[in-house]
Amino acid sequence: MIVVTIIGIVSAMAVATLSGLGARNAPQNATNDVVSALQLARSLSLQNGSDVYVVVYPHMALKWLSGSTFSADPNAAEGRGVLFIYEDIDGDFLANPQPPNTSCSGAPGESCHRSSWNPVAGQVYTQVAVGRDRLVKILEMERYPKKNVKFGATTTTRWKAPYSGVTDSMAGLVATTGCSFCTNRQGAILFSDGRAVTLDENWQVVGGPIAGLGLQGVTNPDNEVLLAVVRSTGIVTAVK
Repeated sequence: MIVVTIIGIVSAMAVATLSGLGARNAPQNATNDVVSALQLARSLSLQNGSDVYVVVYPHMALKWLSGSTFSADPNAAEGRGVLFIYEDIDGDFLANPQPPNTSCSGAPGESCHRSSWNPVAGQVYTQVAVGRDRLVKILEMERYPKKNVKFGATTTTRWKAPYSGVTDSMAGLVATTGCSFCTNRQGAILFSDGRAVTLDENWQVVGGPIAGLGLQGVTNPDNEVLLAVVRSTGIVTAVK
């Protein structure tokens, strides 16, 4: 009986240790996943000759309802952030005026347009016909252990050259959103023709040679990483 009790105590301690380790490592694990997601977007653009959008919502939280259906709060108090990767095969996402069959309804043959793109409405894009636009990936910061990672940055952090300019002013990395191109609740990176173009909430181009996304721990905010995106090449680099 004593042996069983000891085993139970040791097991509980091991689980607690692993849980704490997972939470501490959440920022690094999220960094690896976001870098992979950005590299995937760039690769798809080059491979398919398509426009690929990485849409960033720094404070969004998703609530999964059933299957692939969700609702979303773009400014949730506890939202850790979400990014969507969307491949625009036929290049009409930013077209003006809005083309037909771009209502983002998820019906076969339907694609999305910037004016109809609205994850807050709980749209599901998985039924878009093969050969046309498609939702490639959703990456949620809340899915990491203890929800211990978010988009953000410490205001006193200064990155080394050539990335220092990303955080030198309010035009750079905003601490509360961890995003150098987001305005209000969102921003986007468009990978096209081997380049990265950054867009604000209104899908307007944000200039500068380097864009930045910051990830940091929630309980350990000094554990932070800058993801630098070089606009001329679309290359992504993680900088501690």
